[in-house]
Amino acid sequence: MKVLVTGGAGNIGISLIQKLLASDSKVVIYDLPQQIEINKKYINPDVKICCGSIMDKSNIAKAIEGCSHVVHLAASLGVKKTESDKKNCLDINILGTKNILDASIDEGISKFLFASSSETYGEPLKTPISENSITQGKTVYAVSKLAGEEFVKAYAQKFTFMNYTIIRFFNVFGPNQVGQFVISKFIQNAKEGIPITINGDGNQQRAYCYVDDAVRGLILALESEKSNGEVINIGNPNNLTSINDL
Repeated sequence: MKVLVTGGAGNIGISLIQKLLASDSKVVIYDLPQQIEINKKYINPDVKICCGSIMDKSNIAKAIEGCSHVVHLAASLGVKKTESDKKNCLDINILGTKNILDASIDEGISKFLFASSSETYGEPLKTPISENSITQGKTVYAVSKLAGEEFVKAYAQKFTFMNYTIIRFFNVFGPNQVGQFVISKFIQNAKEGIPITINGDGNQQRAYCYVDDAVRGLILALESEKSNGEVINIGNPNNLTSINDL
């Protein structure tokens, strides 16, 4: 495989490219120049790096050339951040995804993996959450991810040579995560001597999934025909902890 990984210089992307290279796949990273600069020391020199935004169609076309697979991780992330700039979130997560899909069709990509989110379930009516649970767009981020999912399905329906899998990640954490997520934010505050703020009584529980475990599932989905046309939840229900314990 030759895999284009959008958002490849992020937390999930860095782990993914290491695992892909270990399986003798070729990898092209496509990410913002500032994100690549921040994490360039973690990026294997065997990887081709392309800088650009997923809003830039010409740059995407250059990056995807010769690729057979796409893992689309690039997105505007974080509920708080996206609520403060709704238009940017919708542009990047919906129109940006359409740009990647257009380039994928032009290049004849055989499989497209779309990184979605557990946020698409909103406040679940029951747990555990399965892929058949009702999705609810309660935030602009959730709405943008659901729209991205539908774009992926629509393109695969029209262009039948392209298979797809939608991955809904649950609370993935790891060493290259930005400070807007709870674990990295708590660690950053502790290192800098800043008080750690807990909202509510701290008894609310989350199940966190380490990035390498999430990526193992991602690669299995990328390689297996059984995942074609499927929506798959990836998380770790065994790693349940309260905010106070965290």
